[in-house]
Amino acid sequence: MNNSALLKLQVRVQRAWMELRDGERGQAVVEYVGIAFVVLAVIGVVVGAVKADGQIGTSLVGKIVNAINNTENAGK
Repeated sequence: MNNSALLKLQVRVQRAWMELRDGERGQAVVEYVGIAFVVLAVIGVVVGAVKADGQIGTSLVGKIVNAINNTENAGK
């Protein structure tokens, strides 16, 4: 190999590294995983509410009312 061939090889390796480092390939997967974690957190809260009282409707309404009352009382 002469110097020109080595230089071309070095440039190709640098370009490949920069594209790999700076590319946004796979970004959508990261966003979907984040959405999945949020959905799982919401499901976890609902399951926790069901286990606490046994009825999801009354439990969720009660927790929402308590949260609203707490925010109203916090301003006083």
